[in-house]
Amino acid sequence: MTSATPTRPAGPFASPAPGGAPGASPLAGATAIDPIKLLKKYAWLLAGSLVAGAVIGVGAFFLLRITYPIFRPAALFEALPVQDSLVNPIGATTTREEEMERFMLTQAAYMKSESVMHSVVNDPRLRAQAPKWSAKFESGGRFQPSEAADWLIDKTRARALPGTYIIELSIGWKDPKDAHALVGLVRETYLRVLNEQRNLINVPQREAIERSIREMDKRIKDLQDTRDLRLRSEQIDSLDERTNEAMQGLFNVLGQLTGVRMNIQAVEVQIKGYQDILNAPGGITYADDIREAVENDPLIRGIIQQITTLKTSQAGMLQRGITPEHRTYQATQSMIDSWEQTLQTEREKLLRQRFDAIVESLMKGISQLRAQEADLLAQREVYSKRLNDLTRLKVELTNIEQQITEFITARGGLQASLEELRQMDPLASAARIKVVQVERIPDKPAFPNIFIMIPGGMFLLLGLTGGTVFLREMLDQRVKGPSDVTIIPRTTLLGILPDASEDPDQPKSIATVFRDHPRSVTAESVRQLRAPLAKQLKQKGHRTVMVMAGMPGSGATAIATNLGLAFSASGQRVLVIDANFRRPGVHRALGLQEAPGLADVLSGSGTLADSVQAVSESLHVLTAGSPAKRAFEALSTDAMSGVFDAARQQGYDLVLIDVPPAIVSSDGMAIANRCDATLLVVRALNEKRGMVARLRNQLSETKSEFLGVVINGVRSAAGGYMRKNIKATHEYQNTAA
Repeated sequence: MTSATPTRPAGPFASPAPGGAPGASPLAGATAIDPIKLLKKYAWLLAGSLVAGAVIGVGAFFLLRITYPIFRPAALFEALPVQDSLVNPIGATTTREEEMERFMLTQAAYMKSESVMHSVVNDPRLRAQAPKWSAKFESGGRFQPSEAADWLIDKTRARALPGTYIIELSIGWKDPKDAHALVGLVRETYLRVLNEQRNLINVPQREAIERSIREMDKRIKDLQDTRDLRLRSEQIDSLDERTNEAMQGLFNVLGQLTGVRMNIQAVEVQIKGYQDILNAPGGITYADDIREAVENDPLIRGIIQQITTLKTSQAGMLQRGITPEHRTYQATQSMIDSWEQTLQTEREKLLRQRFDAIVESLMKGISQLRAQEADLLAQREVYSKRLNDLTRLKVELTNIEQQITEFITARGGLQASLEELRQMDPLASAARIKVVQVERIPDKPAFPNIFIMIPGGMFLLLGLTGGTVFLREMLDQRVKGPSDVTIIPRTTLLGILPDASEDPDQPKSIATVFRDHPRSVTAESVRQLRAPLAKQLKQKGHRTVMVMAGMPGSGATAIATNLGLAFSASGQRVLVIDANFRRPGVHRALGLQEAPGLADVLSGSGTLADSVQAVSESLHVLTAGSPAKRAFEALSTDAMSGVFDAARQQGYDLVLIDVPPAIVSSDGMAIANRCDATLLVVRALNEKRGMVARLRNQLSETKSEFLGVVINGVRSAAGGYMRKNIKATHEYQNTAA
């Protein structure tokens, strides 16, 4: 059975993993600005901007209602569909809805066109029916029609109402009666202009286009008939399929023809070989297979058997004592010679017969191959002719299809021109426009609208306030919290300390808070800083660590003393060295004498063992020393390295060196080249990220290792995430078990 060691939940000041990588700890942030934190931080300001925006909206509403109200009377027109005979003629690509949409947009634009508006401003009734509006365009007692027409074109609103065939015509003006009169004059003028232009219809042009369309329809039909006739005459359902069949047949014939020709060449080679054998000067040399076949011939085998019998008889004679000189023996020998002569004659005869039979067979075979070749050549010609005919037919049909496409495209252009003429036809437009509602004098203004002004004021002021806050946060380069450090490249966040004013224990001295208030939130944050720092020091074997502030007031001395108290409490033997000769503070923080100290050791008037002061058994302090002996240059000499060596020899596990702020002194950089490691202390809302990055680069270039950054004095208001965690940590630390 295994058990897991329980882990303590990370508190609000848990140190992130080395490197400050996003996601390494709850403190790490991917960006410098967290929208949630901003909302929490400026919640009351944003809420106030909403309330103020609503008040401004109400005030603006009443102010505009009194000073500049806008009345907007409207007339409504209904657009009627075109006759069915004119919609979707042969080849048209538009639908009824598209035609209606285009027609309504055309008429809406025509209502506020220059021709209509110039007719309105030249109407003798205008100045009598809209006197206040007309007075706006009088100069020197004379009415300016051009300016008035431009105003009407700009201010008249003609639009198609979504989802309907209704066109709304309206004009906004501060006097309801004048606005009513203007809408009425524009409505009447628009309808009158449509009717007056009936005689301007371009009938000849439209008829010419329609005639051209009919001619193109005939040409297209003729070409389609020609194409269909050619396909029927060839009895072809699919031209591509027939072409593929012809090509496949041609490929097959060519393959067979190649094989036949190769066979012909092989037979010819064999015939030539036999002819060479026949014409050889030394006579015919028969092949082994021919000789074997002749030897197996029954006639030859019978003769050979007869010769063998006679020779066997001779052998018997010799065994019986009959000598070769005997008449019987010689008679037998004569018969053997006769049969051997016959064997030779018959053998030659059969060899020649078989040789001639093979040659004759090859000659017959080549004749058959020649006939097969001629047949395949004839088939090749048939397939080639068929393929050429199909190719010509395909080219012919392709040309016909191309001509049909060109005619259809040209016809579409003519159809579009005809539709445009029909849409612009005043006679057709007048017949398709019907007034469904005349304008009325409005009893309340269209602007301002209380339901628009209040939300508009709220969102406008909220947007301005939010934008200002965001811009301020973007331009604010100060280190406010952990996320501002983690976004600096190659910078590790070691830990944070809250602002003393937000610690519920209210410690009087931050420099000794770890000793005086061990259960405080600040003391707990020191413990959480100690953990990652101790891990790095142990892994890398560092024993001398310089603690340097970025600017005065950052709290580096308090960090050094509390770290000394914390490490000594964990059982380590710690030495704190005050190397701030300009403004030493360690002795005051711990209640020690100012001298002797580091200055006395560096000047040779004292030793380390005689100069250190004990705060506890495991915590010793080497103060700055006698003021008269504080030579700044001594901090960069080998004597300073000797102090560190002496501390190691006397068994100190950790040496913490407090130095002046980097922004006012170079002493820290000199010591950084002689110690093992360094850490940088910055105060929230005091140092800027650029300065932290610069100091990190400078410390990284020294001989010591830069461990990371500690943020001191972090306020919950700077990020909005610590207030509840501080409270929870305090209650947990101070609740009895």
